[in-house]
Amino acid sequence: MELETSDNRSFHVVIFAAADDPHDLADVLAEVLRIHHTDAMIHSRLVPGILPDRLSRDDAERLAAAVNELGLHAECVSGSEMPNFGHGETVHHVHCQDDGLDIFGLRGGLDDCVPWKEIELVCVGVVPQETTKHYLTSEMATLSAARRTSHAPLQVSLPAGPELWFVRRNPFHAYRVDHKRMNYEYLGARKTDSATVNFRLFLEDLVGKVPHAYVTPSTRAFLTHGAERLYQFDTAEHLQRYAQYHYLAHQRASRTASVAPPTQTETAATTTAGGNSP
Repeated sequence: MELETSDNRSFHVVIFAAADDPHDLADVLAEVLRIHHTDAMIHSRLVPGILPDRLSRDDAERLAAAVNELGLHAECVSGSEMPNFGHGETVHHVHCQDDGLDIFGLRGGLDDCVPWKEIELVCVGVVPQETTKHYLTSEMATLSAARRTSHAPLQVSLPAGPELWFVRRNPFHAYRVDHKRMNYEYLGARKTDSATVNFRLFLEDLVGKVPHAYVTPSTRAFLTHGAERLYQFDTAEHLQRYAQYHYLAHQRASRTASVAPPTQTETAATTTAGGNSP
């Protein structure tokens, strides 16, 4: 598994349930983390999930203990245990084969084949797209000896669009798919002129091939045309952290499944989705 590097402040706190009253959680975060209450409220609305602060072991353990006293379940996770999605490979060209997913490089060569049985998690969300530059042009109507000036390019925001993360189990590897930067030729006659439609067709093929994989709540909402708030995210980074959290929650549930059934609170934590919350 590719992991985060360790240092003196390499511990994270993961909270596996939403607070009944986010103000109570914010009070604890403000006190332990010594941050402004407004920032603490923003943090409290990110749960269930991974808090963004990188802490020392002592601070992380103290925060986890304080959160647990509220009746929520929190754990201190070191950087050596945190799966690193930050270096996920961006996929541009795939073929869905009977035995696995063939991944091709930008030059057309086969880079990898991921067996279907090795895909462990599928996570989709709709995120804002990168801005693009538009340059204004005009015809010169007169001759002049003065220096010609040009207008600065306009920054134009593109509509939000879907993005996919999927995780290979062994060896651990995270893959990212941007719906507009994907070659969908394998769809053949099913291929349309819409990148969004093609992405949905690819996602349906992928999910159909991996019935054993954990499909996040946001992905299920997207596939079933659920409420947009269930799969919309403020940024691509929020989606990445959402996928990272659900991977951790899935791993934790797998480890404890044979010991005892999950509590009602923990079950709710693994089925929660939202545009602004992991």
